[in-house]
Amino acid sequence: MGNGIDGTNKRVDSIRDELTRRMDAFAQRLDRLYDVIVRRDEHLLAEERITALERDVAEIKYRLAA
Repeated sequence: MGNGIDGTNKRVDSIRDELTRRMDAFAQRLDRLYDVIVRRDEHLLAEERITALERDVAEIKYRLAA
């Protein structure tokens, strides 16, 4: 009977270890996804700022030419 319990405990430990590995891998993928989303948002904000600056430069050039 002790063998059965030991076998069950080993199986439970094995399943726990596998689930832990899978959850760690999933967490890493979520971290990478978050990084990509943040970089994309930062890129969009920078693009908007550059567009506004280009408009400002064009307006300054127009005023200087007048």
